[in-house]
Amino acid sequence: MGAILIRKWAALVGSLLLLGAVYLFARGTGAASLVAVWQKINGFDLFLATLLVFVVQVATAWRLQIIFLMVRVPASLFSLLRVQLIVLFVAHGLPVSALADIAKVAMMSLRFGLRARDSTRIVVYERLIAAGGLVALGIIAVFVSWLAGLLSGGWQIEAAVWLASFIGLVGLVGLSQYKCTVRIAVVDGIVREANDLGRELADLSVAGLLLVSLVVQLGLSALAFLVLSHSAGLPLTIWQLALAMPFVTFVASLPIFYLGWGGREAAVVMTLGTVSGVSPAEAGALSVAFGVCVLLAAMPGGLLWLLRPSLHR
Repeated sequence: MGAILIRKWAALVGSLLLLGAVYLFARGTGAASLVAVWQKINGFDLFLATLLVFVVQVATAWRLQIIFLMVRVPASLFSLLRVQLIVLFVAHGLPVSALADIAKVAMMSLRFGLRARDSTRIVVYERLIAAGGLVALGIIAVFVSWLAGLLSGGWQIEAAVWLASFIGLVGLVGLSQYKCTVRIAVVDGIVREANDLGRELADLSVAGLLLVSLVVQLGLSALAFLVLSHSAGLPLTIWQLALAMPFVTFVASLPIFYLGWGGREAAVVMTLGTVSGVSPAEAGALSVAFGVCVLLAAMPGGLLWLLRPSLHR
């Protein structure tokens, strides 16, 4: 009963955050400006961006495969891609991405015959690795932006987010190293998994592969944004987009949002909406177009879901 109530409250809070973000975004931008950007994006460019987003899912499945091998569970890339696509599709029916993680645990347990505890560990590993990698790359991106004179108008907020996240990760590592507990089951569980993950990542070759998979994911996302921005006639360069991707992806991946909606738009407006020649409305419209590509890239997952009745349970 307690777990059900937590999920319901998580759904309610996530939905309210999404509605609040949409309201604030719509209030500060004109609908005509949004539509004007969308009308410029042609069908071929939308297809190409969607294809790139689909390949992003392949990169994510590859990172998941590395984690599977790290915990000594054999799994093919195709099988994990299938799970990734189905979860992405199912997630469109869930109000917060945290519930999509629960769906991923269930599907991996069903597909690979894992215990729920083992599947949960893999999902927690995936979250921790992505968060740690994004924080590291985000800090590097801010430093490079400063050196190149490409700091966004909201760089102070971005830097504050990275600093707070870094302190949080250091605290998590400290708790795991000294095996401290805070008597909160969820937090103590994450601390234990972080301790185990630290031992697994002692193999630098594995850690390097995981970082490469994340860089590939961010690079492909930047290319998808580039295709959409050029189609819409927005003067954004690949370097500006690449430097913004760690922050945009980090905010969008927070488990309180519905597939990143609201959070991603705010992050894109903050980083790209302050670039010369790009208005906040245009940056927001670009982010929404990217979100549509994510939706379209999830459609193969819907077909796979329909073809596997056992996954409907």
